[in-house]
Amino acid sequence: MRAHPQDAAHTLAPVWGLDVTTIERANARRSYVVRAVAPQNFGEQQTIADTFCRNGLLPAEVPTKQAPYRDFTAKQAKTIGG
Repeated sequence: MRAHPQDAAHTLAPVWGLDVTTIERANARRSYVVRAVAPQNFGEQQTIADTFCRNGLLPAEVPTKQAPYRDFTAKQAKTIGG
């Protein structure tokens, strides 16, 4: 995406149902920094997943409490719900 922003916008526009200009603008503001999702932010992730599911962008509900995440302090994978 970063190397070819116009190609990315044209590819994503029909998938996301947005116009190319909007996607180009959004991608220009994107940081491209990758970092782990902190456990305290999984509630926000659940809200996003529920919204996507409700709007037909996901085929089924995604229970984020069951999602694995990497606890870098403990150096192991955990789940939010247990």
